[in-house]
Amino acid sequence: MRVLLYFIFISFLSGCGQDASTKILFKNNLEDYESRKLHLGDPIQIVVEGETYDSIQVLLNGKVMKESFDLAEENAHFGINLLKLIIHHGKTEKMEREVSILVLPKEVPIKKEYEVVNRYKHDPANFTQGFHYEDGLVYEGTGLRGSSKIEVYDLETGLVNQSKKLEDRFFGEGITKVGDSVFQITYTSQKAFVYNAKSLERMHEFSYPYSAEGWGLCFSGEYLIMSNGSHLLYFINPKDFSLHHTIQVVDNNGVRNRLNELEYHAGRVYANVWYDNALLEINPVSGVVTGVIQLPEIPVGMTRENVANGIAFKGENLLVTGKNWPTIYELKRVKPINL
Repeated sequence: MRVLLYFIFISFLSGCGQDASTKILFKNNLEDYESRKLHLGDPIQIVVEGETYDSIQVLLNGKVMKESFDLAEENAHFGINLLKLIIHHGKTEKMEREVSILVLPKEVPIKKEYEVVNRYKHDPANFTQGFHYEDGLVYEGTGLRGSSKIEVYDLETGLVNQSKKLEDRFFGEGITKVGDSVFQITYTSQKAFVYNAKSLERMHEFSYPYSAEGWGLCFSGEYLIMSNGSHLLYFINPKDFSLHHTIQVVDNNGVRNRLNELEYHAGRVYANVWYDNALLEINPVSGVVTGVIQLPEIPVGMTRENVANGIAFKGENLLVTGKNWPTIYELKRVKPINL
């Protein structure tokens, strides 16, 4: 095992009004793990050398560990983990050192290919932020202050059944349908709204102080799942919008940031990635990216802001669109050819 030792020299002022100082001098290898990509099953061995400390304590994500241990599901998770070393001198003096370590899956995401099988009209004035399809109807939320709205329209004809404009101070973001209700989040206002799915009458309003921003939203059948532009997914109780837990989204190379519009289908979360034409397929338990879908056809001549940002499922086919796109694309999975 490659072990690097780093010198740490700490001077503590002793108590009781004395002018003398107590000095702790030691070497440790904590930074060695900060610079590596780790996997479950990998051994961790904390090495400390020196003569001016009394005891050490090792913690992983707040849990006390031995100086040597293996990364496992019961003590680590995929993504960023916190490894801390506490050096004790005497009864009251101590020095703490903490680093972030990155635990990644070994599996490479499966590349999934789709082909365009149908096209539908999409209002190019819609700065799409939320997108959901059910029983022939599209539920769409749009953004930008002063023009944010939520509307319901027929996929085949584009005929709008209902439309509800947000107050000008709100920047609309992701939406999803839960039973007879539609949920909508906002960009930086930390507000979520609940509407009657048929009339779009606003029925409830919630706050979410646990995230400064709201981006995408979907429903797993148990939890609302929200993105905020980071590598985190927030799992939320739909009854009161309280936070239940979070996961980090990772692939074999690192954490995946800029998660945007979301959709849940057949036990997987699908996510647009801001400024990326690929869709991620995510395991909602582990956060591991299990598949990558490269969109086969994107409108040309669009600005950098007119990114892909709309995922829904029509049976097993994908419906995808984007901000100010004139088209909704229906995509069908292409089966790989076995040679």
